Amino acid sequence: MKKKILVVMLMIAALSGISATPLFQVGPLVAYKHSALDLADEDKVLNINSYGFGADARVNLFDWVSIDVPAVYSYGDGVHTIGTSPSLNLNIPAAGFIDIALGLAMNFDFQYDQGSKAWYINGEAVDKFSNAFMGATLAYRLALTLNFGFLSVGASASVPMEGNFQSFNGMPSWADTRVSVALLFNFL
Repeated sequence: MKKKILVVMLMIAALSGISATPLFQVGPLVAYKHSALDLADEDKVLNINSYGFGADARVNLFDWVSIDVPAVYSYGDGVHTIGTSPSLNLNIPAAGFIDIALGLAMNFDFQYDQGSKAWYINGEAVDKFSNAFMGATLAYRLALTLNFGFLSVGASASVPMEGNFQSFNGMPSWADTRVSVALLFNFL
């Protein structure tokens, strides 16, 4: 009888360690550059150039609210680009160690043009940040994260809205849906 109680207590302790949502999460991210609708295209899926690499950082403010900042680096035609989509999410814990996040993101591209030696945000000069902010597209975000103690695996989909921050109608642009996967290290 004592062995059964000990085994049950160990299982509860192990599950509580697995199910706890960490305060900080950070790790590498792989993003598919094409629309999620193209995942059936074997030529695109198997081509390494179809993927962007970067990092994902998350702060879980409460059990139900999180901030996620994924960033992907790319280079082409003398322009370095860091694309990021910070989002505010509502988290729904499920089955103990699974987090489902529904959120709203704002898309930004930070670019450095080697030819002009200038920085741009969403195609606007840095000194016109207000224009870049108002011209940023918004996106719906859905993420599924499996928390395993010190390590988590997350997959997310971002569906941009039509228009931009200044003039959007909230209609999703399904054809532009992007997906990514992150391996996250958990702290606290």
